[in-house]
Amino acid sequence: MASYGVIETLKTKTSMKFKSFISALAFLVAVFTTASAQKAPLFEPAFTQQAEQHNLKVKTPFLKKAKIEFGPYHLSDSRRGGTKLGATGWAVFGIGPERIETSQKSELSLTDGHDIVDADLLFTSKTKNLHAGSAGKFTLKDETDFYAFLYVSNDGPWQLHMHQDGMHWTPGWPEGSLRTDGKHIDIKSVTTSAGEKGLGALMINNSGLEFREGNELLAAVQVFEDRRVLFAPGLTDETRLAIATAVAAIIYQYEVLGGISPSDAP
Repeated sequence: MASYGVIETLKTKTSMKFKSFISALAFLVAVFTTASAQKAPLFEPAFTQQAEQHNLKVKTPFLKKAKIEFGPYHLSDSRRGGTKLGATGWAVFGIGPERIETSQKSELSLTDGHDIVDADLLFTSKTKNLHAGSAGKFTLKDETDFYAFLYVSNDGPWQLHMHQDGMHWTPGWPEGSLRTDGKHIDIKSVTTSAGEKGLGALMINNSGLEFREGNELLAAVQVFEDRRVLFAPGLTDETRLAIATAVAAIIYQYEVLGGISPSDAP
């Protein structure tokens, strides 16, 4: 009888574990189904309907040059620079480096089949580990800056600058600008989530970047899923080529050089 009772107890525990597993699995399926069903448009619907859209294809084969393609644009050449590391100072209690600096310079060329644009890329990152904050708290502080100089014409180069605080792709980060004499384009990140409350609010469905001149949306790149590049109609050839090269430079930095990627999103 004792043996029978033990066997029945084991059966009961096994059954409860199986039911718990099924319940957890059903919960996850429900969450992901809800996330897909509630997916919000990433960019303004009016812009998306009118924009010229191209699928974004990125390949980063090991020990080979990267491939970036969208519409008529493709990466014709690239050269990855070396990485330099430096550290200064020490953290509180000597736990580790207070500041770690990384810099890397690379080059790439983009072509639309007719014109070729050369770009110099410079990526820098600074990390402060365990620095003292308010109320005696210690926090991590990470900052990254990405610069590119795009030689679109014989005039002065377009200057691309991206800045990001933290190590995740979150609403509002990264942000930056693309500018030349007489023209300034703001770059803002955008994200969509499954919902506004509960677990769904933490699940990012998609992310991308918008290129805006004032309130006018000139172009956008969707980088998290269903990857594509969108151009507003009526762009001048130089502005369009500058934005296309900036997109290639940003993607090259994130995907090839190991910068901060949308795949790091929480």
